[in-house]
Amino acid sequence: AGTATNAADGGVATGNFDAAVTAKGISVIGANGSAAAFTADGGAAILTVDGGAATIGTTGLTVTAGNGGAGDAATLGGNSTATLSSTSAITGTIRVTGGTAGSTNNGANAGAAYLTFTDDVVATDQSMVITGGDGASTNTANGGAATVEIIATSTFSSVELDDGTANDGTKGSATLLFDAAAAETFTGAVTAAVDGEGTITIENSNATGLTVANAIGISGTSIGTLNIGTTAEAHAIFTSNVFADTINISAATASSSANFNGNITGALAITDGGAANIASVNIFGNVTGTITFTDAGTGDDATATFDGTSAQTISGAVDGAASSAGGIITANLVGVTFSSAVGAVQSLELIDVAASNIVTFDSTVASDALTVADAANLTFNGTATVTTT
Repeated sequence: AGTATNAADGGVATGNFDAAVTAKGISVIGANGSAAAFTADGGAAILTVDGGAATIGTTGLTVTAGNGGAGDAATLGGNSTATLSSTSAITGTIRVTGGTAGSTNNGANAGAAYLTFTDDVVATDQSMVITGGDGASTNTANGGAATVEIIATSTFSSVELDDGTANDGTKGSATLLFDAAAAETFTGAVTAAVDGEGTITIENSNATGLTVANAIGISGTSIGTLNIGTTAEAHAIFTSNVFADTINISAATASSSANFNGNITGALAITDGGAANIASVNIFGNVTGTITFTDAGTGDDATATFDGTSAQTISGAVDGAASSAGGIITANLVGVTFSSAVGAVQSLELIDVAASNIVTFDSTVASDALTVADAANLTFNGTATVTTT
């Protein structure tokens, strides 16, 4: 993209390929804001491949936004955007990097970097690294966000999420976004560069949803936030373990669901959107962390079902965000153990135990309703307060 000089903004660099593209590598780079005392922004860089397959070799694909200006004027870094609308095969590393904020008295916000795959992508030889830009060190300017949006089936060797450093400004976020309308599969382990960094947002509206084939995070290095349905209807299946500081499953705009077939480490927040919008979560493994329910309307429309085929343990407290919110359902013949209090801060709406299930509550329990099917075995090792049974 064009460089900002004096009082003139840099020009926009645009590449539009309406046929198949084969290249050793492709770089899409937004320009920096002006370093002089002028309000001149860096030019944006825009790449679109929409006429055929993209084959990118060992040099890989780089999408880098411009830095905020380093002069006394608040000059913005140029955004960098790449859209690959046909199938993509990429051998080299994929790097998507937000710009760094300008660190002067009037330093400017950095540009954002955005990469979109609207068709299937295979990049199994090297990793994809998504890096947010650093905030300013001498003012409140923002680092640039870095986002990869995937609207198709995708296969990666691995993905790393790396938020920027805030310093005195605001750090640029590193985000992986899935928002297909069809059932899709994402393959590739996702890790955080540092514990608690990065965001994954799932907005896949298909009833089958997005299948995540590998682990999210690792023990001791969780990603920051996993969002499912927080901004649009979403359905997701996780086939392996999930490590995330915060896991939000929301039906605020439409019914949403998540099926976790591995263990979960992190704090779950399950929020319904009223009687018509149900938030449902199925958990096959153990949960190391708390579970909090929020009901926007009447009824137990935010639920967690524990459906493992071996013994499950939920270590953290289970609560409503307000009284009479949420429900826990067991569907496990081997046993589910709740190690901490259930409904101690705010009572639940419902506890439903299926036939022949074994459930142990090691601490106190408070729920508006308790439903127990035939031959179920319940153990209460603390005080239980139930309005109806």
